[in-house]
Amino acid sequence: MLVLILSVLVLVGVEGRTHVPKQRRPNILFILADDLGFNDVSWHNKEFRTPTLEKLAREGVILEQSYAQQVCTPSRAALLTGKYPFHIGRQKRALKPLQPTGLSVKLQTLPQQLKKLGYQTHMVGKWHLGYCSVDYTPTRRGFDTFLGFYLGSQNYYTHDRDYKTKRSEPPSYDFRKNEAVAKDGYSNVYSTEIFRDRTIDILESVKNERDLNAYQNYEPFFIYLAFQATHAPLQARSEMLSKIPPTENPSRDIYKAMALDMDYAINDIVDGLKKMDFYNNTIIVFTTDNGGAISHGASNWPLRGSKGTLFEGGTRAVSFLHAPNRLNKTGYVNSKLIHITDWMPTLLKQAGYPGDPSRDLGLDGVDQWDTISRDTDTPRQEMVYNLKKDPVSGAIRIGDYKIIFGRKFNKQGWYDVDSTALLCSRIHKKQRRKLQKSSELITDSQLQSSRRGRRVGRGKRRRIQKRERKENKKSKKREEKYTKKVMKIWKDWLPAPSVGAQALIRYRMDNCNWLDFVGSGHDTNTQLNPRILNNYTSTTRNIISILDPVPNPFNITAEDEDSEFEDELETIRSISPGRSLENQFDEVDSALYNVREDPQEKRNLKLTHPEIFQKLRGRAIYHLSNIAPEDFPPPDFSGHPSKFNGVFSSGWCTAK
Repeated sequence: MLVLILSVLVLVGVEGRTHVPKQRRPNILFILADDLGFNDVSWHNKEFRTPTLEKLAREGVILEQSYAQQVCTPSRAALLTGKYPFHIGRQKRALKPLQPTGLSVKLQTLPQQLKKLGYQTHMVGKWHLGYCSVDYTPTRRGFDTFLGFYLGSQNYYTHDRDYKTKRSEPPSYDFRKNEAVAKDGYSNVYSTEIFRDRTIDILESVKNERDLNAYQNYEPFFIYLAFQATHAPLQARSEMLSKIPPTENPSRDIYKAMALDMDYAINDIVDGLKKMDFYNNTIIVFTTDNGGAISHGASNWPLRGSKGTLFEGGTRAVSFLHAPNRLNKTGYVNSKLIHITDWMPTLLKQAGYPGDPSRDLGLDGVDQWDTISRDTDTPRQEMVYNLKKDPVSGAIRIGDYKIIFGRKFNKQGWYDVDSTALLCSRIHKKQRRKLQKSSELITDSQLQSSRRGRRVGRGKRRRIQKRERKENKKSKKREEKYTKKVMKIWKDWLPAPSVGAQALIRYRMDNCNWLDFVGSGHDTNTQLNPRILNNYTSTTRNIISILDPVPNPFNITAEDEDSEFEDELETIRSISPGRSLENQFDEVDSALYNVREDPQEKRNLKLTHPEIFQKLRGRAIYHLSNIAPEDFPPPDFSGHPSKFNGVFSSGWCTAK
């Protein structure tokens, strides 16, 4: 009898343990915005609406000194490999559509490592890491599923882009579900909505898997949600644009609407996490791939520079971490140094990686969980912004100090996109009438036809001439006043705005009449126009676009922001191949900043802190000596979509 009782107890014990759920590993939702500016979230700019992001950020940890690379492809490569782009050949710039290359297949990616730990992995959105061989594409790089596009940009509705070899060619399509071209249900649907719905569908599929399990077990998920927003082209849904208070800057208004649409989408996704009971066990990371593009309505104010530069405005990424029940400290702003390469080892450790991923996998990133969760000291003391050779250029930071070097910097100013001095403030009708009345002068003919029809006496004529002189004097003073204001606006613009841009700003300040305003970058070519094409259905006629924008008042174009320095242009003189790195470094311009005390990079400390400068110079030269060759081949038109039924497709290169 005693043996029987013990046997029953043992069985009950075993059965009881099978019902005890294991300590669940966290789900991971990694959200990457595209070209979102430092000043384009509501906790940095109260005039910019991102309520969902701000709520998540303030309930989690705001990462105020989190960095990405200067442009799209390098940042995405750094995120998914945990390695600096200059170590893997991706340091040059963003990949172009017909370049026969991609993220090297020799590199292990974050999703591949997570799959080894038992995660299901999904990607939604923009890839931009190569597609010429199918082996470069997401489902061959560790993702179980993929819905999105391969290239760097496209139309938000039609999911195509122009890449013509002759005028008659239509735009080429770029949208995939896994590896198959996806049109039904996606063509003529705004991408932010598609990516929101797909993410929620993934959550529902995981929920169904869990609900069918007797013990509520399921494979934890990693969702990499890479939004198209807020990258060019400037296209917003009219529903969202109607929620933005209008200004005299249509580009900025549309950009705000695109960001708000993304914010709403994230709200719906977080609601889905809560309703499906995933929220309390999900790590949510939000960041962006680089600074905002000034050429397309973004703002990095008060930081210096734009997308495509190694100044803080081009690389400091709006970021936060939100993880209910997992963070030891929340509701604060973390000012420790964090780089986009750090996310791979940080998330792998939280997913249950048994060792040290940085050491085991040879990563440049470091585990920052305690830095964020407990606000402890960061293990990262050094960060390389980027490095290039032929000619040498780049930036590196050690502690609070940053050295930046290169031949003639580009886009190095401070660009206050929201400055009212750059806009035309409307004057009330009464004020305008009063202004016009005060400036009117009585002409001879008017005087001769006065009420009594009398000749004007000499005394009255003198009074009129006196009034004219007085008015001319006032006009001169007004011009001097405007000149002072305008000079104050662009005193920090480097390069200086064009003569046309200067005249434009004077015109706005002088006349303050938007109705008569032309040539501002918002003329008839760039007004808010519904983008209605013949192949659009009635359900898609709510898109608002800027059509073919001309250069903005800052004299910066999208092409400018694709490159870091003007020294990449063909006009620069080449460096002699035999010269030492030390000599090459000393030939280019360089500056030293304390970016903690001076995040706007206005005080060059190179001459006052020579020892610190020499220390950073030495580290920069060391890293330059270990740089990987750039993998940036010329375009190969054998991959043109005209050869693949009008679709950007794989199959015209060999992966390496």
